[in-house]
Amino acid sequence: MYLKKPMIIMVHRIECNDSSIDDHYYQRNLVFKIDDLIEIINNILKSKYSFGTLKQSIETNNHLHITFDDGYKEQLTAAKKLKKEYGLKKEYCSFAINIGNSLLSDFSGMDLIYNIIQNNSIEELCYYLSINHQKNCNIEFLKEIYIKMSISE
Repeated sequence: MYLKKPMIIMVHRIECNDSSIDDHYYQRNLVFKIDDLIEIINNILKSKYSFGTLKQSIETNNHLHITFDDGYKEQLTAAKKLKKEYGLKKEYCSFAINIGNSLLSDFSGMDLIYNIIQNNSIEELCYYLSINHQKNCNIEFLKEIYIKMSISE
């Protein structure tokens, strides 16, 4: 049996005018520039594809679906631009929201982790992970918690 590959563009971070994105995302190739994304979409649409729902993209071989991962603010800016550019319907893109990214004002979840690693701020990580006894929190303690969590799953 031949399985078709769905045409899905997964957007993790997107560089728009109002973006402030940590270098770690660029190093891991997780950032689209909005103009590059539009060029990619244009090339896909010039072939046999049109926008479709996630189900259409999975079940057919001619629909494009866009997903936005983690709920970063710049994704809304990009979605508005794509809606204006293509008349994009809400059914043709999906947003997977990480609630931590929506509630924290200064950092998203991964931005916070990267910042903690860069600044060697274990106490901040303990606070973020809701570890109550932060005074005893250190890297060994965090490893121990992680191991216990892995075993219990």
